[in-house]
Amino acid sequence: MKKTLMLILALLASAQVYALILYRPANSGSINEINCYLKIEDEEGNDVTQTAARAWYAWYSAPKEIHSYQNRLYLSGGMIMHIYFNPGIYRLTFYTPLEKQNPYDSSLPHTGSDWISNTYTYNTEDSQLRVLFISPTANENGFYNGSWHIDYKAPQYYKFTKPYRE
Repeated sequence: MKKTLMLILALLASAQVYALILYRPANSGSINEINCYLKIEDEEGNDVTQTAARAWYAWYSAPKEIHSYQNRLYLSGGMIMHIYFNPGIYRLTFYTPLEKQNPYDSSLPHTGSDWISNTYTYNTEDSQLRVLFISPTANENGFYNGSWHIDYKAPQYYKFTKPYRE
């Protein structure tokens, strides 16, 4: 039993793990309730969201309680996604379809189209990066304007996470 456990630990230690933590810090207001969905594309532009990776999530308030996704991969304000990739080069984007943008909240923008992030390219072989931050975007006055931003740097913070200003 002890030899088997040691062998398993040695194999795990030597195995290549291609993992990222995708963190969407909490923001102010109802923007936290609007999900942003992850799309993963391969180098040819094929959607490989369901086949290129395995993912679990946790809430920032309870980081040791890991949950399985049932369908689409998404983040709400205060969520952390743990994602394990197959080897390769992937393009990551986050989006919120028009029908998922809370139409009952008049304080948030409704642009008439999907909210789409910038694209982040992740190469499992070359990247030393382990954490990405996803934030809503805002105009120059600080008002949410209906988009997402992926960054390797943590967003600024004052009581709540400040949105990324375009």
